[in-house]
Amino acid sequence: MPQGDVALFRRFSDLIWHSWHTTFSAGHVMDEAAPLDLYCCLTSLSIGSEPFDLGNGLALQPGYTHVMSNTMVAIRRPVKPGQHHPGPWAATGHGFGFDSEVALYIPASYKRRNSDSGAIAIQIAALLRLWVDPRIRLILASNISPQNIEWSPEKGRAHVANAVEVQPWYFQLRPATERDTRQDLEWVRENWEAALDLAESSAPFRLAVDALANAQLIHSSALGLVSIWGALEALFTGSNSELRFRVSVMIAAYLKPPGPERTAQHKRVLKLYDARSAAAHGSPQHSSDDLLASIELLRKVIVKIIEARRVPTKEELEGLLFGS
Repeated sequence: MPQGDVALFRRFSDLIWHSWHTTFSAGHVMDEAAPLDLYCCLTSLSIGSEPFDLGNGLALQPGYTHVMSNTMVAIRRPVKPGQHHPGPWAATGHGFGFDSEVALYIPASYKRRNSDSGAIAIQIAALLRLWVDPRIRLILASNISPQNIEWSPEKGRAHVANAVEVQPWYFQLRPATERDTRQDLEWVRENWEAALDLAESSAPFRLAVDALANAQLIHSSALGLVSIWGALEALFTGSNSELRFRVSVMIAAYLKPPGPERTAQHKRVLKLYDARSAAAHGSPQHSSDDLLASIELLRKVIVKIIEARRVPTKEELEGLLFGS
């Protein structure tokens, strides 16, 4: 990965979901008394010919979908304002195309107090990137199964399908080792609702998941470091004083038991934090390995929080640090 290849962090999931959700929740599309099912096509994931049950009615369903778009050029003006440009049209060759073998199904009957179906889908896609494969994208959201698109619209409802995570990624993460997809999906099945609970109740945890899920969007490795470490700082300190020492020692205490392993972890985290500080203050001295190591550090923290079912408090971290 080239040193400069990573992306400006923003609340990308909020931005992409806002436009899609506005379309789906508009009065002329959806009757509030009759909520719709949601199907979300996922890339870089294969489950074979059988659905994978996620629990509470949610499932991963097999089925092929291709989502594509090209920039088009027209050379004639429309006859009247607002009309289509007359042909000929030509494709420039610039655009995107994604294959999907699996759709995430969220039934209209599944409800949460603080998350609608779109927010749930974005969070589950983030978990799939976290644990199964970092190349997974949620590329299309639809109110009917994509395999039934040709038979839409359904009775009394218009069919809606919107592209979601189709923006370019500036670098590509890959799994470090060959993995068993079904076994990895078991972890997602066991933990997705706990992760949603944490995202709904903890802003720092929600920020951490967003930072990790969207790191590949960031065009600058310096900004990538700043975003990853901003999430770690939010989780491990509520103070702006002595951030370097406080954040690094708290992370080491959270991930490792007392002893040589914690000391070594603390030194590694200090080195990464120094790379973050140099990037944040306009004098970057980091390598792409520093960014990848920071991403992996945040991933380990998020996984441990999900499995523990709680974001550690300041008092709990200090207890780990001082052995109380």
